[in-house]
Amino acid sequence: MEDTFQIKIFNEICDDNAQKGKNIMISPLSIYHILSLTTNGAVGNTKTEMLKALCNQDEDKMNEINKLIYTKIKDFKTAEISNAIFTEFEPLETFIQKSKEYKADLDLLKSAEQINNWCRNSTHGLIKKIIEKIDREAVMLLINAIYFKGKWKEEFDKKITKKREFINYEKNKNLVKFMYKEGHFNYYENDELQAISLNYKDDNMKALIILPKNEYNINNYIKKFNQEEYIKIINGLCKNKVFLYLPKFKIEFETDINSYLLNLGMKLAFDKYYANFSGMKKLEKNENNIFIKGIIHKTYIKIDEKGTEAAAVTSVEMDQLWGLKKEQQPIYFIMDINHPFLFIIRNDNLPSGHDILFICKVEDLKGEKEEKEEEEQKDIEKKNKSRQRDRKKNRGRIKSRSRRNRYRSRSRSRSRSRSEINNNN
Repeated sequence: MEDTFQIKIFNEICDDNAQKGKNIMISPLSIYHILSLTTNGAVGNTKTEMLKALCNQDEDKMNEINKLIYTKIKDFKTAEISNAIFTEFEPLETFIQKSKEYKADLDLLKSAEQINNWCRNSTHGLIKKIIEKIDREAVMLLINAIYFKGKWKEEFDKKITKKREFINYEKNKNLVKFMYKEGHFNYYENDELQAISLNYKDDNMKALIILPKNEYNINNYIKKFNQEEYIKIINGLCKNKVFLYLPKFKIEFETDINSYLLNLGMKLAFDKYYANFSGMKKLEKNENNIFIKGIIHKTYIKIDEKGTEAAAVTSVEMDQLWGLKKEQQPIYFIMDINHPFLFIIRNDNLPSGHDILFICKVEDLKGEKEEKEEEEQKDIEKKNKSRQRDRKKNRGRIKSRSRRNRYRSRSRSRSRSRSEINNNN
């Protein structure tokens, strides 16, 4: 079975040593969707590499898949999808037509505030900022946003949520809040892992949780986690009585995904000299190339007794230089998710190989003490920034007052001088 982009990009990010011991959350659907739109502006070998990195052979088929993704999500009650292109130049008519197929808003590129306001509105305030400033060389930004808010089909009872130990990546233990539910769930188990599928109330949305049995082995498991393994788990799910302990958690994640796409073979698109995006803009003689400068991916997820809220934004900046069932099942299972695990939000109605909206690696949950210390540190940083702004304002006022005083002093001197001249006369 061929691997899919949704699994390959997740594995690439998790394989980065800099990400070890950290919570990772991505929306492969968001990345795939906006890169597919960008691919429509690529030509020649640049397009070929992008198609291959996205696990596509044919551009038309890729666009058909994305049209189906957009149409399905637009019909959902629980999810929203938005695309936008902010540009300094007027794109070629062929690219404008493709952007219309992706229902992308087309607007003049003006400011970072403009971009961030779009992200804030498209994610219901969950992701407020995707860029700090617009680079001088930036000529276009292509952005996708996905938002999800789903209630559990059967909510967890908040009264029985209790603190229990979660064993983090480095084997340290933190007290975190665990929700509890017992009932008949779609469940799968083999010698290596346990998996459970929890239903949301609407749109056939599901949360798939995969818990490796070796409690410190999440990164080793991810190395062999592929599309075949994923499908085996889904096909192996069957109704069983389960006693489920699930931690509440919130994750915010941000990464530049350039290097991960380079590892997947998408190289020319980032090359300022050899990238070919002449499908977006006709270059005049001696005009420099358009190329992808950076791809930023930012996500948010929160899990509690009522359900899940999640969002993702992917920004592409274009620059121009100036399983099997067991024969015998036990009566019940206990699934205690008290060590690193995978959390996936998926939908069977989406195209095969593109059914994952969000996928998380959870391996570092903070206790209340650590969360409080983190919040206190954020408050201190905010107060320091506020004091710095106040000091700048005060210095401005002092300078302004000093200038006014000098002006008044000079005015009084002039007045005395005139008076003396008049008296002498």
